[in-house]
Amino acid sequence: MPQSHRLPRLILALVLLLLVLAPLLSGGLDLLIDWLWFSQEGFRVIYTTILKGQVALSGLAGMGFMVIVGVNLLIARAVARGYAFHVYQEAIEFPILERFSSLFRWVIWVGVLLVGYAVGNWATSHWLDFLLARNAVALGQTDPLFGIDLGFFLFRLPYRWFLFNLGLVTLIGSLLGALFLYFIEGGVWVTARGPEVARPARAHLLALSALLFVLLAYRLRLAMLGLLFSPRGFIFGAGYTDIHASLPVLWISLGLSLVTAVALLAGAFRGSLRPTIYSFLALLVVGVLGGAVYSEIIQRFIVAPNEIEKERPYIARAIEFTRKAYALDRFEERQFSAVEDLTLEEIRRNEATMRNVRLWDHNPLRTTFAQLQEIRTYYDFENIDNDRYWIDGIYRQVSLSPRELASSSLPSRSWINEHLIYTHGYGLCLGPVNELTSDGLPVLFVKDIPPVSTASVRITRPEIYFGELKNEYCFVFGELKILLSTDIGSESRLLIYRQILERASRLTPFIIYDPDPYMVIGQDGALYWILDGYTTSAMYPYSEPYGDMGNYIRNSVKATINAYTGRVRFYISDPSDLLIQVYSRIFPGVFEPLDEMPKDLRAHIRYPEGFFSVQAAKYAVYHMNDPRVFYNKEDLWRVAQSAARGPASPMTPYFTIMKLAEVGTSEEFILMVPFTPARKNNMIAWMAARCDPPNYGKVVVFAFPKQKLIYGPQQIESRIDQDPTISQQLTLWGQGGSTVIRGTVLVIPILNSVLYVEPLYLAAEAGGALPQLKRVIVSYSDQVVMEPTLDAALGKIFGGVVTSAQAQAPATLPLTARPGQDAAAPEAELQTMIREANDHFTRAQQLLRQGDWNGYGEEVKRLGEVLNRMAAKAQARPVK
Repeated sequence: MPQSHRLPRLILALVLLLLVLAPLLSGGLDLLIDWLWFSQEGFRVIYTTILKGQVALSGLAGMGFMVIVGVNLLIARAVARGYAFHVYQEAIEFPILERFSSLFRWVIWVGVLLVGYAVGNWATSHWLDFLLARNAVALGQTDPLFGIDLGFFLFRLPYRWFLFNLGLVTLIGSLLGALFLYFIEGGVWVTARGPEVARPARAHLLALSALLFVLLAYRLRLAMLGLLFSPRGFIFGAGYTDIHASLPVLWISLGLSLVTAVALLAGAFRGSLRPTIYSFLALLVVGVLGGAVYSEIIQRFIVAPNEIEKERPYIARAIEFTRKAYALDRFEERQFSAVEDLTLEEIRRNEATMRNVRLWDHNPLRTTFAQLQEIRTYYDFENIDNDRYWIDGIYRQVSLSPRELASSSLPSRSWINEHLIYTHGYGLCLGPVNELTSDGLPVLFVKDIPPVSTASVRITRPEIYFGELKNEYCFVFGELKILLSTDIGSESRLLIYRQILERASRLTPFIIYDPDPYMVIGQDGALYWILDGYTTSAMYPYSEPYGDMGNYIRNSVKATINAYTGRVRFYISDPSDLLIQVYSRIFPGVFEPLDEMPKDLRAHIRYPEGFFSVQAAKYAVYHMNDPRVFYNKEDLWRVAQSAARGPASPMTPYFTIMKLAEVGTSEEFILMVPFTPARKNNMIAWMAARCDPPNYGKVVVFAFPKQKLIYGPQQIESRIDQDPTISQQLTLWGQGGSTVIRGTVLVIPILNSVLYVEPLYLAAEAGGALPQLKRVIVSYSDQVVMEPTLDAALGKIFGGVVTSAQAQAPATLPLTARPGQDAAAPEAELQTMIREANDHFTRAQQLLRQGDWNGYGEEVKRLGEVLNRMAAKAQARPVK
């Protein structure tokens, strides 16, 4: 065989070998590890389904590209054989092409293989579009412009765009490859008069060009459907200009594209390109003048002078579809009278609400946990979460934070330390949201290593191998002893993907997870993580997008992860969501009904803050149902803002326990946030998401009377700053090396009234500051008071003793002072100390029964301190 033929074939063989080995060398090991891992976790169906989809797409795209381009190259080569470089005497010769024609030919084939491989890799990233299109279902509602079921847009339209892009790349590759081959082997020449093309070659090239214009017509049809997602007008979606200008222009352009394709085919047989030139020029004119100039004329001279009337029906569509896309149409809307007739007896009857007012903000509490309970330098409290537990038979809101391993803080980051010895976190801190010690520090029901509990919550499996912090893989063992690397054997287990968000996302990459998972203590004493998963899409017509999340979202998935074993389970929390229905069809057996979740864990599911925040932001705008009101922004809201800790910023939704006025029959765990008008600070409404069964997932919006002024959180902060007594005390505390930390102003609706509560903390400016809860500010009606405790502040406002903060407090409390008595505040302080002493005694007895002598001694010491303060207080009281 001639050497000139061996070299190109050798090159082709090497390229083919590279294409085969490259995936194995670069990703083969990862594929094997993931296959083993998915199988061990019980989700092999996810792995195999995704892999099959990727392989199918890679074959469709990569091999399809190679075959189609290859066929066109073979056609071009067959045509070129009948021609040579010297067909015409005036042809310009290219000796290099003649000398290396064989090499160039092989370069073309190698290029086809490389590009086909790249196309196949690109196609694998669209596996989800492919699977959704194959398993699409109808939503049962059509879009208002084309009458197409919305399921088509959610499931099929993205895949149609993929097919268009694939077809475009394939046709362009075929056209360029054939043209280059004709130029090398004959059929296309360069002469002094310009390029010359043989008739068969011209027919081939024109036929490919005709297919390009057919594909352009398909692209224009997709662009018509894309008008439902147009951001150009006053609203998101097709507006007046889109429908009356852009849509007709697209139809005309589609027709001209097909005419051009027919003209190209006619030119391929008849030899004349004049009809093609005319139709192509007409297409350019329509595209430029119609797409830009005509649309601008319609918008400026027809729509703009009377925009509200022209856009009214399309605004109504945008409101309707946006509310459905974000589930705002499910909200229950009620009026909240906001009267100012709250009495002491009503406060007492709502004792469960007052007992669960959150006085410990997350930031100061996390700092306190870090100072007092990290215990080892390599442990860290990443986040504080709020949840509810039955503590000694009473429904309590608590704050808790897992004690996780932070491998970055290890004293020596050797391989043995990171992978064999320091492998996991340990236990958690848990305490009530509104109790404090005599030193102003949080009371803890669960603390220390190993975990010590002073309440009815017990932890029997405190190890945290899987957590929020990202740690390297580790080896654990069947024996409870410190091991060296030489001890790795058959009883060892390799733990990978230990960061829980990464773990869940790797198993279900089509689900978006809320960045704030939270930990739950199971009845078996084990620790579990609960994650909220979102199904999202950017293909819901007329719905306004929210950032990069898309324009459709549902909290359809609850995932649980055992912090010790890493076992993951997925549950469907919103079975009405069409996306989760399709995912369940694609991946059978992966998602279980929510009723299958263990009852002790199901009791702790909560409405996710991320989803709630998205809905609140959308509802602030889309509560306006009237198109005219919406257009003029007459009733635009915003999430209430706070400026206590710097520049004004939207408040973060917060959890609390309360009885919802006119809705709830008892206290329940809710997530809430207040609203204000867009350019004012008075409160206009508040929104609550119910977390307890059987009302989980229901959202209620309480609107205040518009003719009545209800203070917003920022106005309450201003009133606090303007109070001379409080302002003077804050200034005094801020001197001498101390820092005053302002807590979040909490809006606490009680019956049809509103209370405001703001905690104050004091911390040293030096490093290692330990925030202490020093005062509680309460505002009601026109009163603003600051006292050492919430009970004392309520007592000062309502003229009596309100002993609502302790879990041991009875539901109905005796009246120990009449409204207006001067002794109310001192008596309240004394009552608080009595309860505090009782708490220390009770906890000391519990610790004694558990055999925790250190904890017992600490509680007895604190009891003595409280008794000493009580004695001093009693001596200071005047003798009557």
